[in-house]
Amino acid sequence: MTLKNTTQTLLAKYSISSFSGLDVSDGRLKNVITGYYNPIRTMPKDDVKNYLSVAISNAGKAYSGMKEGDKTMPEVIQECVRFTYDQFSSIGVNEIMDAFKLAAANKFDNVDIRAYSGVFTVSLLGDVLHAYSKYRNKIISKYLEIKDIEQKAANKEQEREEKNKTAMTQIQQDIEKAIIAVQLGEADLWESWHDVPVHYAEIAVREQWIEVSPEFKKTIWEESKKLALRELGEMAADLSNFSQAKQAKIKLTDAIEKKTVPDAALRIYSKLLIFKYVKMHEV
Repeated sequence: MTLKNTTQTLLAKYSISSFSGLDVSDGRLKNVITGYYNPIRTMPKDDVKNYLSVAISNAGKAYSGMKEGDKTMPEVIQECVRFTYDQFSSIGVNEIMDAFKLAAANKFDNVDIRAYSGVFTVSLLGDVLHAYSKYRNKIISKYLEIKDIEQKAANKEQEREEKNKTAMTQIQQDIEKAIIAVQLGEADLWESWHDVPVHYAEIAVREQWIEVSPEFKKTIWEESKKLALRELGEMAADLSNFSQAKQAKIKLTDAIEKKTVPDAALRIYSKLLIFKYVKMHEV
């Protein structure tokens, strides 16, 4: 993933409210993340000298009264570049201006640009970047926390997909084994429709592992409704569990009088469809 995509993805998935209390805007967050992935220490030395000197010079002129014609400035800037590279190479060049902007807005404790009386020094630069680094580290820490949560969620989703893929493969293999067994006259994988897992039919039909005609489905459905009524009748007659028998009797009466389909019919249909489909392959 590119740096641009990384920052865009973060801002798309998490609102700036995720960084509440850190006084950070969308633009500043992008700058911090850009700097995090492109720190000064990873830059070629020629780029460090060129880009960093320009960034420091522009920040100094904008926020600390650096004079354009001051003959000592080139030496000061050169030392500032060395100092920044040695002490603050974990930030990005793009963050220098932001650091001074925040300092000028009095966002940092114990850093007052006015105290330097319009004179740009290495000390001033150090104070600003030190305060900015502390501010920035809180944002980076929150960003990494969000990234960690995101990664764990992605890992969990991948694990779920892998388990689902394994389960799907198992279903397909079970159906194929059951068909081969009846074709060879071997022991059935499922002795009765009761033994077939309830979710096999839905997945097998959806994935087109089996093909059954509308007429076949209709026949199975009609048989499933009859079996569901029989199941309710057996439960209603089983007085060893009086509460269950009572509920079964109510459902059975309701199904017969109102001609409704018992809930169990769908479960039976799912099992019976696969069982009958396999049996169709008997030689």
